[in-house]
Amino acid sequence: TPTDGQGLVSYFAMPFAKGAKIEIENQSGRSIKPFYFYVDYVEMKNLPPKTGRFHAWYNKQLTGPADSVENEHWMFGPGVANKTGKDNYLIADIKGKGHFVGVNYYVHSPTPFWYGEGDDMIFIDGDELPALSGTGTEDYFNTSWGAPKVPYSTPYFGYARVNNDIGFLGKTHIYRFHIADPIYFDRSLKFTMEHGSMNVLTLDLASVAYWYQDKAAKVPPIPNAEARRPQRM
Repeated sequence: TPTDGQGLVSYFAMPFAKGAKIEIENQSGRSIKPFYFYVDYVEMKNLPPKTGRFHAWYNKQLTGPADSVENEHWMFGPGVANKTGKDNYLIADIKGKGHFVGVNYYVHSPTPFWYGEGDDMIFIDGDELPALSGTGTEDYFNTSWGAPKVPYSTPYFGYARVNNDIGFLGKTHIYRFHIADPIYFDRSLKFTMEHGSMNVLTLDLASVAYWYQDKAAKVPPIPNAEARRPQRM
């Protein structure tokens, strides 16, 4: 939210049948004096049949070019076609039945290279080849032919932060929520993104994926604050 992002708001419904617990942990290393919260909930005798449970998963990775050369836009010769998603950045790896509803995606680029040629590849129910394969990171986030120069936001997609350095050097935060266009799966869903076209870029990437699943399932633990800091490149 405005005012230096001091308000953090989630409008995702989080159904529960027997109970729910919300915890806030201070990982800042300093005392936080102003703190407020609102928790809105509705009591129901029974949940509607087949009500899914909300899940969220954080991931982070420092990627590198496959052959140690930053070869975006094929400046140093043709790239190697990536049809299977090998070495892609992992946004979500889900086992079970449900529907995917969105992602926050964070790009920290150590070079001015354009990161947006990396394709999104989504594998559904154990597909060896992606069931959904995009034409570039910027296309998945609905900003064809590049990234905006200033932040903008809509209910379902936007750039909450844009880099403010040379080219695409710096930090960018993009989001897309699949509220009107959920991605359904019966047994599994694996959502990956190339880091540059054909995985040719060094990028410090992080993401939070959101989905609903027929049964509550454990997700990998969130790394501590130190592990979530920008990595040395």
